[in-house]
Amino acid sequence: MILTAARKHEIDLIASWIISDSNIDIETGRNAGCRAIWIVNSDEIGNGGADLVEHSLLDAVNQLLAPGS
Repeated sequence: MILTAARKHEIDLIASWIISDSNIDIETGRNAGCRAIWIVNSDEIGNGGADLVEHSLLDAVNQLLAPGS
């Protein structure tokens, strides 16, 4: 589905991020070539294969918008 959407809308997956709280979404995005941010609950450990781990969508967006990101 990601690959189909990328072709249809000319999306550069290498320059794209997937943000999710689901390990399967993170894995799917990584397999498609995207970088990934995993939104975790306080009791979860690890990074689920993601490039970044944050505790909220706001934290993830702030990290993406930070200078040098």
